[in-house]
Amino acid sequence: VRPDARHGPALAGVVVPGSARDMRTGRRLPRIALPSPWPRLPVRDPFLFVAAVLAATGVGLGAFGAHGLKARLGDALGTWETGVSYHLLHALALFGVAVLLRVIGDATLLRSAGWLFAFGVLAFSGSLYALALGGPRMLGPVTPLGGLAFIAGWVCIAVWAVRADS
Repeated sequence: VRPDARHGPALAGVVVPGSARDMRTGRRLPRIALPSPWPRLPVRDPFLFVAAVLAATGVGLGAFGAHGLKARLGDALGTWETGVSYHLLHALALFGVAVLLRVIGDATLLRSAGWLFAFGVLAFSGSLYALALGGPRMLGPVTPLGGLAFIAGWVCIAVWAVRADS
């Protein structure tokens, strides 16, 4: 920033964030790596980790529903089982995405599919679990958002597959 009538001499030599050069001296500025606002998982492969956690929780929730909640859920057992089915299916899909990313390297469409599958499990299956347990009916509209995330994830994989050879 140059001292002028707008800023006054107090800002002389101040470096504008994102600029490549100090405007007062013209010298090149060092790049500053800002910390990410998102926590980094201390794991080697985040998608593989999330897939494993989703698969383990899916199996656990399936067993809990079949044995621990069967009497309590009654008619809602079908809703619970639907949540578990999609939970486990998309945990495996996320595992497949993790394996593909390891084999072929980074691919934006595959990464997008992975995040969409993870979000879909939380939104779709999570809302079904809550509804089956008697949660507020206002969670009903969340379920289709999770379903849309699943569909978008599969579309990302399909587009990646078509573009992979070109």
